[in-house]
Amino acid sequence: MDTEDPKKLKSLWNGADLFIQRLENTVVEHSDTKSTQPPISSSDIPEFEEKMETIPSPEPRELELDTEKEYTKKLEFDPVEAASALGLPESLILDFTKDFVEQAEEEKENFRHAYANNELDEIHKTAHKLKGVAANLRIESMQRLMESVQYAKTLDETKEPLQEFYAMLSVFKKETFTQEQT
Repeated sequence: MDTEDPKKLKSLWNGADLFIQRLENTVVEHSDTKSTQPPISSSDIPEFEEKMETIPSPEPRELELDTEKEYTKKLEFDPVEAASALGLPESLILDFTKDFVEQAEEEKENFRHAYANNELDEIHKTAHKLKGVAANLRIESMQRLMESVQYAKTLDETKEPLQEFYAMLSVFKKETFTQEQT
C-alpha cells in the first residue's frame, strides 16, 4: 500500500476511527446492559484490518555525520575581518569560534536523533541556532548550509547539507585552531 497517498491514508484513518467508536460503544453497552448498536466484529471493517496488515513498518533513518570525507570547498572565515566587523578583539572571536565548534559538536547527536525520529521541526530549530552563531561570527559557508537545513521541506533535503556542514566543521577546526597556535 502506498502510505504516501493522502486519500488512502484518510480512508485508513476513517476505518480506524470507526473501529474505535464501535469498540467504545461495545464497552459502554456491556457496562450499561443497554444495547444501542450491535457489538463490533471484524467483518464490519475487513478492509481496515486488511490495510493494517499491509502497512510497512517505517525503516529507521540514520544520519551519518562522522564522515572522514575531505572537504574541498573554500572556507569563508577570516577572524581578523570578523573582529573588525564586530568591533571585538580577534582573541575573543577565536574564543567564540571555539564555543561555536563545541556547540555544533554537541548538536550533532540532536540532529541524528531528530532525523531518526522524523522530527523535521527539531532539525529546523537546531539549524536555526547554529546558523545564527555562524552568521554572527561571519562564517558564511556554514551559515548557508544551516540555512538550507533550517528551510528544508523534507528530511531528505537535510541530509546532504548536514553531512557537508560536519565535514566542513572538521576542516574548520583544523585550519582555524592550527593557525591560532602558530
